[in-house]
Amino acid sequence: MSQIMDVFKLLTLTYPRYDDSRSREVIEEVGMELIRRDEIRGTDSGPTGETKLGVTEQILGWLSNEVGHLSKHGSST
Repeated sequence: MSQIMDVFKLLTLTYPRYDDSRSREVIEEVGMELIRRDEIRGTDSGPTGETKLGVTEQILGWLSNEVGHLSKHGSST
């Protein structure tokens, strides 16, 4: 899980550095693939013996935290 979240953090740090839409789309695709792979863990279509790690939940928690920070900064200006 920590490796997946490290990759996600790297994606979020590099995303704003790209001006072209194709590069941003690729970063979005990688993020979605991280989520998709975790969502199939523990199912019949997923790898045998693996369980879901909760990547979606971790990312949603991170997004919630980021939105909270942005809304606090926006309301004070």
